[in-house]
Amino acid sequence: MRGLRELILRELAYSKKNLWSLLDRCQFLLRDVLDELNRMYDEGLIGVDEDGLYLTEKGRSLIRPESLRLKAGLCEACKGRRITLDGEFKDLLREFKSIVKGRPRPVLDYFQGYMREYDVVARVALMNYYGDLSGRDVILIGDDDLLSVALSLTELPSRILVLDIDERLGGFLKKINRDYGFQIEFKRHNVADPLPEDIIGSFDVFSSEPLETWSGLRAFIVRGVSCLKEDGVGYFGLTRVEASLKKWRKVERLITTAP
Repeated sequence: MRGLRELILRELAYSKKNLWSLLDRCQFLLRDVLDELNRMYDEGLIGVDEDGLYLTEKGRSLIRPESLRLKAGLCEACKGRRITLDGEFKDLLREFKSIVKGRPRPVLDYFQGYMREYDVVARVALMNYYGDLSGRDVILIGDDDLLSVALSLTELPSRILVLDIDERLGGFLKKINRDYGFQIEFKRHNVADPLPEDIIGSFDVFSSEPLETWSGLRAFIVRGVSCLKEDGVGYFGLTRVEASLKKWRKVERLITTAP
């Protein structure tokens, strides 16, 4: 793939890297990166040991030394997010980490997996930056990440409702409500099913971390949009690791042409 091999060669010329560090430095799909790494390994350009991936002598012979002189990087404070956790958000992050230690473990049947605690609080900070927390009614379409807890710690939203298929999550949130005085609402819901009539058009903000299959993306986003009042806003996560630019374009078309 154009540009991918050159990027891998350059990044490994700077230092050894594991797969995830390499993915952080590129904007290519996971499967494409893995395919290229396998080709480069078969060609003798890279090797691997317990410390990560590295260039062989053959691989280093393809590098122009002058190309390594100038090195750009992401902002160390925000890592490209444009949001930093300052002031009370640092305290909120510490408390959030403490609270979620007892969360239910991910279940493969539900395609679960959660973000790092820092990234969850960064989502909260972003929502606050855009004025989408104070006095807002917020609905979460799925809550593996326990964003509802981080939102509750701000004491800013008027209402927080979680729709999720996992009843274990509902039990955990009930305990959190009791221990910390939160008022997080929970309804068991499968996004494949129609939304309850009483929540359609009832919220100011939705947030979701949908599956990155097209059917999963569409289901989560459409359900979220359906819950919004007029002029409501939505937040959802989409990566470049699993979602191609073609899929990004389909998502953009979906949200810009929705009735």
